[in-house]
This record gives sequence, structure tokens and C-alpha cells, in this order.
Amino acid sequence: MANRTLEVERHLWRLAHELRVIPLKRYEHGARLMDDLGRQIGGWLRSRTAAP
Repeated sequence: MANRTLEVERHLWRLAHELRVIPLKRYEHGARLMDDLGRQIGGWLRSRTAAP
């Protein structure tokens, strides 16, 4: 669920940039934050499946 929500957010963020609603620097910063969040979600999901 969290992973899917993040994918939707990434799509909307990219769309906002393509429509020139947000400037490039803000887009890059937000994209980096979303990448970090994606790594955190991935680690959380892996830890849940690895638990006995």
C-alpha cells in the first residue's frame, strides 16, 4: 500500500514539473526525498518478509 501511494505521488510530482507548476530545483529536491522514502519503504517491506 505505501509503495503504491509513493508511486502515485511520484507520478503527480513529475506531472507538476512537466506542466511547469514547480521549478526544476524544487522538482529535483522532491524527487530525491521521494527516492529516499522509497528506499526506506523497501527496507521496511523486506524486514517484514524476513521476520519469522
